[in-house]
Amino acid sequence: MPVSMEGWQEEQQSWNQTSKFFVNMHKREDRVAQVVDFVARLQELGIHPAEGETALDVGCGTGDYAMGLARNGLKVTGVDLSTGMLEGAKQISEKEGLSLDLWLGPWSEETRQALGWDKRFDLVYSIFCPIMSDTANLHALHRASRKNCLCIMFADRKDEYLDAIYSERYGVSGSPWESMLQDCLGTVNEIGKNVNITYKTVEEVETLTVDEAVDYFCLRVHRKVGGDLEVIKQEIHEFLSAKAVDGKLENHTTDTIAWISWRV
Repeated sequence: MPVSMEGWQEEQQSWNQTSKFFVNMHKREDRVAQVVDFVARLQELGIHPAEGETALDVGCGTGDYAMGLARNGLKVTGVDLSTGMLEGAKQISEKEGLSLDLWLGPWSEETRQALGWDKRFDLVYSIFCPIMSDTANLHALHRASRKNCLCIMFADRKDEYLDAIYSERYGVSGSPWESMLQDCLGTVNEIGKNVNITYKTVEEVETLTVDEAVDYFCLRVHRKVGGDLEVIKQEIHEFLSAKAVDGKLENHTTDTIAWISWRV
């Protein structure tokens, strides 16, 4: 049964426009290290499926984390609403000789039912997927698993240039990370067993061109302030160009990341 994209076209277009940035991230040392750490932490938590078992990546993007599991012999499925992201995932995985089962669609209970994913996977996980602050989407993630679930999200985030864009350009505060985390935890504690939460603080310095920074930030700013995406991209470009040195920005971030795992 096909998955409906009705009502998601604008969101899909926004992610499509940033997909090139994430494709280019694939071979970066920091991205490779993130994937290695992800797989290792699954093993530490005792939720890494055995070879030949199955995993579902909700909001898989360009598939970096899914490919990390595929390298360990898992049968990995990914779902994402962005055609650009999935095309990138397909190209990269085929080039590296890895098999991913990729599906286009927005994550929801409707999508889960349309694809027949009822207790289908040994591990279902989502990494920094904005829609996981929605209780219904967490329930859908839970119902797709027959063993373990994992939701990785921000507990706090300090991003030098994104925070400056919010406060100086638009006069708004950043996202309410703690509130979204508590909403997620409340739902997981209702539906899950053996709920476990761990935190990790990560500090990074990333050098971006102005164009790369615009691609990286525009979707989050658009989601926060609304309006026309192309206008927002131009506004961000002008704002960051004034702060860049030789066309580049050295962006400092400090992220507190929550790993929430549970059994169904």
